[in-house]
Amino acid sequence: MSFRHLWDLPADVPAGWAARRRLAAALRDLSDRCVTTDLDAASLDALAAEAEALAARLPPGTTSSQHWAAGSYDEHVQELIDRTALVGLSNPLAPPLDITNDGTTARCEIVLGERFVGAPGLAHGGVIAAIYDQMMGHAVLWTDRSGLTVSLRVRYRLPTPLHTPLVFTATVTEAQGRNTLVSAACHRDGERLSSCEGHFVRIDPNRVQAVFGPDGR
Repeated sequence: MSFRHLWDLPADVPAGWAARRRLAAALRDLSDRCVTTDLDAASLDALAAEAEALAARLPPGTTSSQHWAAGSYDEHVQELIDRTALVGLSNPLAPPLDITNDGTTARCEIVLGERFVGAPGLAHGGVIAAIYDQMMGHAVLWTDRSGLTVSLRVRYRLPTPLHTPLVFTATVTEAQGRNTLVSAACHRDGERLSSCEGHFVRIDPNRVQAVFGPDGR
């Protein structure tokens, strides 16, 4: 399996992994409702107590950097990718993004809900930038390259609405040595809302262990 295909997360997963995905999905639904509910204070207090009790039943586990430092990351790599911030079905904070690639262009269609609101009815610009970062990183991987983000330059042409299908695309435009440049855009109904240029650099092999460890820098 090439490195790029590690991000093609499987639909059929072991029972424990599937249960984590189910819990994350329930928490996403709960957080969506939390943002907009008009329940009275007493009801919200009661639900908060239930949520706190649930959180107390979930003991902390092993982080991705701890797996890396222990040498067990490769053994669990796809499960750990499934916990990442934007594509992870096991991460309740993720939208999550379902990114595909036709060999040249990464593509994702997503509807952002009220959890991602900035100005009324609009997605927060920082969320859009984060999606661009993920999309472009995915495009880099699909060229069988790797790298960390050095810079993003986002141009917001029009406001990005919530509750409507958005299409993000990203394509590698230049790859030389350790450097990879990527161009991306977001459209709604064929109209460009924003665009982004990104610069990614492959990590020095001598620094990989230090960067990905618990105290990476």
